[in-house]
Amino acid sequence: MDCFRQEYFNFSYHLYSVFPADALEGKGKVVQMHENVEDEVGYTAPSSEKPLRAFQEASKWTDWNSVPEGWKTKMKDIFGEYITS
Repeated sequence: MDCFRQEYFNFSYHLYSVFPADALEGKGKVVQMHENVEDEVGYTAPSSEKPLRAFQEASKWTDWNSVPEGWKTKMKDIFGEYITS
């Protein structure tokens, strides 16, 4: 195995062998998404054009009150101290 491939293998192995919270070394938090974005936002996953469909769904939101509860919960988990409502 050449040097580049060995380094890539070592890097890849490290990425997948370290629990994400350990990788933060106490400087943040890990928030897992147990479902996919479509389930969190509340629409059926399309078979194609997934980023476009997510954009279209999010474009329907006019303010914080129109954001689906599942997505609000996730955003509060991530950005809790910055969300005031």
